[in-house]
Amino acid sequence: MIVECPKCKKRYRVKDELVPVGGGPVRCPSCGNIFTIYREPLNIPLEPIEEARPTAPPKPEVPRVAPAAGPAPAPKPAAPTPPPAAKPAPPPTPTPAPGAAKPGAPQVESPAERLARLFGRAEDEFPPDWDEETKRKHREAKRLARSLARDILLYHRDKVERGLKEGNLPELIGEEIRKSWEFYKQKVPPDILQSTTYFKDALNEILGKGKKIFV
Repeated sequence: MIVECPKCKKRYRVKDELVPVGGGPVRCPSCGNIFTIYREPLNIPLEPIEEARPTAPPKPEVPRVAPAAGPAPAPKPAAPTPPPAAKPAPPPTPTPAPGAAKPGAPQVESPAERLARLFGRAEDEFPPDWDEETKRKHREAKRLARSLARDILLYHRDKVERGLKEGNLPELIGEEIRKSWEFYKQKVPPDILQSTTYFKDALNEILGKGKKIFV
């Protein structure tokens, strides 16, 4: 495929298999500018799947029994009260295994869990009933959204800082966001594009520094 440096407009030929999924930064040999290149999308037809929702079966009606006519039955004699049963002995307290956490002790999170909490990448971020292929597509969409937001911050940091200070960030970098959004729509499957807000979340997290600016 052919790529072009956005600064000096120098064009280069790049092999698709060398470009990682989600794109990667490269340095222009002519002017030294760093920019991100992305792999061309595969021309694979996508067919939507319509899944019918199961309907709950109707609840059976409880039959009503009509009271039988006739004299009321004689009361049964009261059964003798059994003697109180002996209380069972309490179960022995289990001894914790060596190295196990004591009951009530605070849990220490692992380094992976701490990084997931700090960067918002929890392992259970997707529903447990999703298959691995669906999770992979959503991870790639989130990764692409964050990469595009980081590119905007890298090349237009002055505008971003001024927009955050003056409160007009969407107006200052509106054109750059529009170009990134058009590229994002070409790379992300339509079902993920319509059912998620990964692109806006990345803009608010990286450009808005955690503030909900883009809605």
